[in-house]
Amino acid sequence: MLNLEEVLKAGVPVIKRFSGGGTIISDADTLFATFICAADDEPQVPPYPDPILDWTSSVYDAALHGCGATNFAVRANDYCFATEEGDFKFGGNAQSISGKRWLH
Repeated sequence: MLNLEEVLKAGVPVIKRFSGGGTIISDADTLFATFICAADDEPQVPPYPDPILDWTSSVYDAALHGCGATNFAVRANDYCFATEEGDFKFGGNAQSISGKRWLH
């Protein structure tokens, strides 16, 4: 949720994602990634939330492992780094599914 009066006063740009999800704050160092797929692109991934989350999790886990991160985890549909101090969320699970097409 936003304090609209403060947002307008500060001139903060706001974008509403059609895929849903909570409020995020980004800066010049933020990286956004979206998979846009049709059923034929990844036929082993049924166009439903859980299979899409499982597939994207495996992609991110492999990519992060290649960068040296071995503590990737999914917790309550969020992407996290698991540490002894707790889980640190770095990404969410916003999806849009339309027929045999989906984005995540």
